Amino acid sequence: MGNEFGHPEWIDFPRLDNGWSYKHCRRNWDLVDDKLLRFRFFHEFDKAMIKLDTDYVLLDRSGGEQYIS
Repeated sequence: MGNEFGHPEWIDFPRLDNGWSYKHCRRNWDLVDDKLLRFRFFHEFDKAMIKLDTDYVLLDRSGGEQYIS
């Protein structure tokens, strides 16, 4: 996960360079519920893209890595 959509806090997953720290390994999943913010529009877009792929099979399903849960 990156910060492509302006998440208000940066994240850093545990890795050698940060001493395997979990301190910044979190996301604010509740942002989509705050009506004063615009994250709900990204959520709606994401749901529409997943439905599009479900309906028309746009992503490779040959056993490669999948990034949609």
